[in-house]
Parts: sequence; C-alpha cells; structure tokens
Amino acid sequence: MAQDNQLTYSSIKKNKEKKNASYKLKKGDLTIGAGLGSIGKWYGASANFSAEYMLNENVGLKATYLTNNILGGRAAWGGYSSYEVDLTYHFIQTKRWDVYAYAGLGINSFGFPISAGEITRVNSVVLNAGVGARYKVNQNLGVQLEVGTRSSLGLFKTFDLQKKRSIPLSGIAAD
Repeated sequence: MAQDNQLTYSSIKKNKEKKNASYKLKKGDLTIGAGLGSIGKWYGASANFSAEYMLNENVGLKATYLTNNILGGRAAWGGYSSYEVDLTYHFIQTKRWDVYAYAGLGINSFGFPISAGEITRVNSVVLNAGVGARYKVNQNLGVQLEVGTRSSLGLFKTFDLQKKRSIPLSGIAAD
C-alpha cells in the first residue's frame, strides 16, 4: 500500500514540475519589450525598446535602445540616446513572475547646444546594472518593470524560437 502512495505522489510531483517548467524561459526564447522611463528633468521622458535572447533557462543576452527623441525631450538640449548590451540572470521564474538582474555596458549619446541651431554630441561608455520583474498576464505576454541605471515600465512578449513548427502537407501534389 505504501508503495502505491509513493508512486502516486511521485507521478503528481513530476506532473507539477512539468507544468511549472512550461512557464520557465528556455534556451532560444526571444523576449521583445517596449516601455517608458525617465532620464532626468533636462532630458525628459524616454522610450526604450529591448530584445533578450535566452542562452539557457536562466541566462540571457539583452540589447536595449533608449531615446527621448520620440517623446520630445527638451529640444534645446538636442536629445539623448543610449545603446546597451547586458547579461541577464533570471533567479525567480513562476507561473506569473519572472525576476532578474542585469549588468552590462552601454554607450550614451547626449546633445548639447553650442549656438543657435548647432548641437554637438558627447558620447560616453557606461556600466549598466539593476533588477527587473515581469508580471505575466499569460505565458508569453505581460508587464515589466526595471530599476537601476535605467528604469522603465512597459510591456513584453516572449517568442519560442526553438519550437518546431510543422508544415501541413495537404494539397501538395507529389511529382
């Protein structure tokens, strides 16, 4: 009798692990994000766009582009843009939550007015670091928040690039 209970418990545990695994990110997943953030009173609100490719179930490579030119930062200052590449580590992944840390490098480009109508750009290399959290409305879509050297609130969508897709063969004539 005890052996029957152990088998039942074991099968339930395996089924639960399998179900939870479907919500975890996996190698080959691509997450696209877009959001709004702030980069200080002189540069105004920013828009950011990101793409993260998962190298395994916990580590990803993320590229982010930020700009205030889309939302009209202070025109007198000539705008701001940033190109960033980060490694991410996802340390909590549940059915609804994905919590991660990020660190990497970026290039910031600031515009400064020299004289009327003339703007010079100053570029600098920066270190990025912070934490983020994604709340999943469903398995592949939700809201994300990042706080650190860049802070933003936005939406995300995850795509499974490793999923094998079948091509229906009906209607194809054989030669």
